[in-house]
Amino acid sequence: MKFTTSIPLIVLMIGLAKPSYAMDSDNNTLKSTSVDYILKNRAKFKDQIALLPEGIKEIIQSKQIKLDQQLLDATSTGNINKVKEALSQGADSNAEDKNKGNSTPLLLAAGYDDSDIVKLLLENNALIDKQNKFGITPLASAAHNNSLKSVALLLQNGAQPNIKDDEGCTALQHAIRFDARYDIIKNLLDHQAEYNTITSESSDCPQPIDLAIINKNTQVLETLLALPDIKININHLRELARRITNSKTRRAIEMLINKKALEFQRAGLAALGALSGTVASNNPPLPKEIVGVIADYAGYKPRK
Repeated sequence: MKFTTSIPLIVLMIGLAKPSYAMDSDNNTLKSTSVDYILKNRAKFKDQIALLPEGIKEIIQSKQIKLDQQLLDATSTGNINKVKEALSQGADSNAEDKNKGNSTPLLLAAGYDDSDIVKLLLENNALIDKQNKFGITPLASAAHNNSLKSVALLLQNGAQPNIKDDEGCTALQHAIRFDARYDIIKNLLDHQAEYNTITSESSDCPQPIDLAIINKNTQVLETLLALPDIKININHLRELARRITNSKTRRAIEMLINKKALEFQRAGLAALGALSGTVASNNPPLPKEIVGVIADYAGYKPRK
């Protein structure tokens, strides 16, 4: 069986094992040069590195850890020149920051909306959908942090919008939950983000339409309700109405009514009764004028 290895690996092994064989009088310089070369070409030498003695692998690993930390630090501070330098020296574009939930440089950059760094990392083989220890993807991080450019760039490069984190939230739910710009939400929807997301009872992440209701975001709610197969129910109306205190959010109720949320006669009447305080309910009664708006749009006529 023929064994082949690279010159840098041979030089490194000789320099470590028998310094007197080294052609460089400074053995540390020899080792450093060889390690640097190997790290810059880590993918090429992957199989050969695995065959090295443990002592040599430890030296390579130690240098790798330092480079990876340099990359993570540079990403966190938005220093693109330092990011380039770390990558050129062999830093792993998919390194994980143990102090930040095992977040990768791409996830960090996306959260800070450093789109130039996001682009650079993608060009250097960063995994676009790699999740941190909480299940957050770079796209979800960007959506959560209102990172308009990064969301667009990640979606353009094939990021998957429907990956759920440990709470059951997708990027769309993060965007709506934390009041991201409308353009971010629209972009996610345009890239097939699931808007009828079903979460378990134990989930801390409500459905997108519930989040729009909770945040009284009528623009997002109007967009969701315009989708042909959006799923709504009487509970959505009741939750929305419970939170209504001004004319802006009445418009959201009107949109729900127009989607026939009260087409179930008994359920609709019961909801109106609960909201008005005439029927026992856990919901606090709403002002009569708001209940009147609901009733009018639902097609119910007050008794004379």
